[in-house]
Amino acid sequence: MESKDFFSSLRFQHSESGEWSHAEASPLEEAEKAFVFPAAEVLPHPRSILEVGFGRGVNSAVALRYLGREKPSLACTFGGIEPFPELLHPWPPLLPDWSEYFPWWGKLESSWHSKAHRGAISTAPFPGHCPPVPGGWDWIFVDLFSPGAHPQDWGDSWASVLAAHASPHAVLTTYCCARSVRERLQQAGWGVEILRSKGYRDTLRAQRCMPLPISA
Repeated sequence: MESKDFFSSLRFQHSESGEWSHAEASPLEEAEKAFVFPAAEVLPHPRSILEVGFGRGVNSAVALRYLGREKPSLACTFGGIEPFPELLHPWPPLLPDWSEYFPWWGKLESSWHSKAHRGAISTAPFPGHCPPVPGGWDWIFVDLFSPGAHPQDWGDSWASVLAAHASPHAVLTTYCCARSVRERLQQAGWGVEILRSKGYRDTLRAQRCMPLPISA
C-alpha cells in the first residue's frame, strides 16, 4: 500500500449521515493542528490521554508520535472510547513505518503497549461509560461525529462526565465549536476558547483551570 492510500484509509464514513471523519487531504496534519498541538501548548507533559470517538485512533497516534519526538522520557497512559466499532470494518493494511504509532490497529478491545506507553480502548456506549485513570485524564480529545447530525452520540451529560474523569488541570480539544458544545462545557465547569485556524477546521479548547468562559 502506498502512503497516500494508507492516509486516506484513516478516514471513514458514517453509514447513516454520510459524514466523514478527518480531513480528506491530510488527516494526520489536521490531528496535530486541531487536537495535539493546542493541548500541548497549555499542558506540555501529559501523563494520560483519552480520546472519545476513537475511530482508528488518528489523534492518539499523532499524540504518540509527538511524545516520542518531544518528550521521549515521558510515560503516558492512553484511553479510548469508540462506541461504533462496526463502522471501522474492514481495517486496511497498516504501513510498517506507522506500526509503532498504531499498536491497536485492527484490535480495539485489546490492551496495548508501545515503548513506555500503554493503553486500552473501550467500545462501551458513551457517555454511559468513561474509563477512569488515577489522577484523572490530562488531555482529552473529543472527536465524535457532529452533534447536529448525531445528537444521540453526545447526550446531555457528556461534558460533566468528562469533567468528573479529568485531572485538575486537564485540557480538552475538539474540532466542534458549536454553541451547544460550548454551553455544555461551560455548565460543567470548563473554560472554553475557540482557536481559529487557516486552512483547517477551528479548534475548541477547554481547560479545567480556566476561570472565564468565551463570549458567545
